[in-house]
Amino acid sequence: MDRKEFTKRCLAEALIELLKEHEYHEISINDITNKSGFSRMSYYRNFKSVDEILDYFLDIKTTEHIENTNLNFDELPLEEYMIRLFNFLGSPACREISSLLIKRGLFKKKKKQFDRRFRISLPRLKSYYYSFISGGIFNAYKLWVCNGYSETP
Repeated sequence: MDRKEFTKRCLAEALIELLKEHEYHEISINDITNKSGFSRMSYYRNFKSVDEILDYFLDIKTTEHIENTNLNFDELPLEEYMIRLFNFLGSPACREISSLLIKRGLFKKKKKQFDRRFRISLPRLKSYYYSFISGGIFNAYKLWVCNGYSETP
């Protein structure tokens, strides 16, 4: 991992740690840089906003999972894809982040992530179709989270 990527990850991890203790709107750039051990200049070199840090964090976690599992919507039967996806979303790390986002009123950020990921992974499909797929899966996921993950994937 290069220095820039390391810096971005440290800033993102600092934000997540701060979210465990504070409301999102209470977290300042100084808080993030102090927690991460990096300067404000490092923040401004890598991000334009705190929102961008959270988007980055969600994106790297999703990308890592996709790379580690070869989860591909186009290549798997729908049922198998959904089971694998929900197994990932139900993992302890995802549950922790989802609970944190719900607690802080930021769960809609996950929707943005779903939309972005489906747009990337379904380039051959028209925008209405990927929007439909993304929204449906996201809403099923949100209901599952709100029901305490009571059903198996």
